[in-house]
Amino acid sequence: MELVNPAIPILVTGYNRPELLERTLDRLQNLCATNVWVAIDGPKIGKLQDEIKVYQCQSLIEKYQSMIGNRTKLNSSNLGCKYGMSEAITWFFGNVSSGIVIEDDLVFGPNFINFVTAALDCYQHDANIGSVTGYMPLNLLLHPEYKKSNLVSHPFFSAWGWGSWASRWRKYDLEMHEWRRSLNSISLLRRTSLKSFRYWQRRFDELEDGKIDTWDFQFLFTHLSQNWKVIAPSRNLIGNTGFGSDATHTKRLRNIPDLFSENIDFTENYLPLNQVALRNRSEEHTSELQSRQYLVCR
Repeated sequence: MELVNPAIPILVTGYNRPELLERTLDRLQNLCATNVWVAIDGPKIGKLQDEIKVYQCQSLIEKYQSMIGNRTKLNSSNLGCKYGMSEAITWFFGNVSSGIVIEDDLVFGPNFINFVTAALDCYQHDANIGSVTGYMPLNLLLHPEYKKSNLVSHPFFSAWGWGSWASRWRKYDLEMHEWRRSLNSISLLRRTSLKSFRYWQRRFDELEDGKIDTWDFQFLFTHLSQNWKVIAPSRNLIGNTGFGSDATHTKRLRNIPDLFSENIDFTENYLPLNQVALRNRSEEHTSELQSRQYLVCR
């Protein structure tokens, strides 16, 4: 299977895992991608092994020069997950109108890139859509009503293989200055369980207090406050192998539900998109998605 648009802008982000970064860049090169951007965070001060691994990551740029060109952002010092990732994505969408974001530990096939590419083109003028993802923790094909569908929509942004538009990213608020004022007005959270509401309230509190070094919950909040939906495949198209002691947030496998690694489909062609699924199923499985994707108690 070939890419339907090899020139789709793709941002690859990395830090100190050269083996994973090389695997991802190899995959894109084998797929003949021609518009790849790379952002690598810098080493932590006083950590020799960190400096060595980051240098190894940065040195990979030369190997893929024909694919990457000068589309690189190489930090000299470590900004961390929150600022390193958010600045990389802002840099990316400051140069392209739409594109795909892939972290170095993701496993994917051409059908993931083709699905996101087609959805970005299809929904670029739909103000109700905030992003597209290749990640689906539920196997919706087990439900008879989804047998002829290849996409659904739901409210929960996922950072595991996604795409969006520069116009949507401009609404991103890294520091979430307005979250307290907006929380009670978010329609989805007003309809959710008390446990779920308190979960999100606690998470946003922790973000504001600087207790969580992350960037993606903020874009999730943007989706919720803007009442945006996420376009997703009815079956998972992306895998994550970045578990272990050198991971930022996924150090322990037992924190991840089983379906995160099951039902990954690298071969099936998901084009053309079946838009019928979007109109009638926009909020089905919301509770289960929260539980699977963000470990929310129902």
